[in-house]
Amino acid sequence: MEQPTSIYENYQQRLMDYGLRFTSDREMVKDCLQDVFLKYLQRCNVIPIGSIPSFLYSSLRNRIIDEFRRASYRNDTSLDYAMNVYDHDNAEQSMIEQETERRNVKRIDELLRCLTPQQRKAFELYYMQEKDYNTVCHELHMNYPSVRNLVCRGMQRMRAAAV
Repeated sequence: MEQPTSIYENYQQRLMDYGLRFTSDREMVKDCLQDVFLKYLQRCNVIPIGSIPSFLYSSLRNRIIDEFRRASYRNDTSLDYAMNVYDHDNAEQSMIEQETERRNVKRIDELLRCLTPQQRKAFELYYMQEKDYNTVCHELHMNYPSVRNLVCRGMQRMRAAAV
């Protein structure tokens, strides 16, 4: 029987990589890994475990799903995401989508920097916080046509900077 420390050393990084296929939250995966190894330590002395890798991988997957369930109850999000286990065909697509999303956010931040502070505030309220024009007018202490012009000119400025 392998010693628990050697099992930890042999499987820790592989399990971490496996866990990161379900979520990009490294801290959550680390916490789940710690729980899995504690569970292994408690069980290995009481009940012989046939296949250690199978036990570790399935325990980690189940632990991560449990965390998603807990989070979904707290945040009222759907369990569909938690139950959508890792699919090898979708892993690369998921990574591409995450990278594209990161680039888009960075590009939008760059474009927002070309706006005046007042245009940026109007954009933030209207597009990012999804407030209607009347609310934006109230918060910026401006009339309706002025806010519409502010947003329109900001959009024109961003389009020109994007070229």
